[in-house]
Amino acid sequence: MKVSNETEDRTNQQSTATATTNVTRLHRDRERYRQIIKQILFDLNFRSKLVGTQYLEEAIVVRCSFAQKTIRAMDIYKYVALHHSANPVNVERAIRNTLYDCYRHGELAKINKLFGTRIVNNAYPPTSSDFICEVASRIRYGFKYTDPPNEHAALNNTQDYSELVASTHALGGDSWQDRFTSIFGKNK
Repeated sequence: MKVSNETEDRTNQQSTATATTNVTRLHRDRERYRQIIKQILFDLNFRSKLVGTQYLEEAIVVRCSFAQKTIRAMDIYKYVALHHSANPVNVERAIRNTLYDCYRHGELAKINKLFGTRIVNNAYPPTSSDFICEVASRIRYGFKYTDPPNEHAALNNTQDYSELVASTHALGGDSWQDRFTSIFGKNK
């Protein structure tokens, strides 16, 4: 009887330690995602003064964290609304307005370069759920860059996005692509 109680106690301690390790790893991964996402949104000219940018950042972090599960956009909005003490409809509207603002004021070539395809054109902005899912999947599974035609005039087809990021802001730190590579390994 005494041996089984000791074995049971050891098993409980091991499972508690494993659960604590998993929670710590999830928190650490979320913070890494958050750093990468902030840099991506900054590089795409999202304005930080808009509350939708904060909501969008949180929504992408949630999508990255639960990438193994199917999660609907409205469920993401509900989670973000609970986190920020807001209404899910207002969260969705703020994210949509932020995307539209970036679409109007941002550089379309950067957005297209990030996704490696013509996701954004002059006719319409990307939808909220498409943008969230696309950025989250690119972060989780790696980036593949292509040069869309009629790219920025200063760039030729041999330069890649990391050179564009490095040349556009002289903040003295690593670009988000360097951080991404250092955290998750070399892109293929």
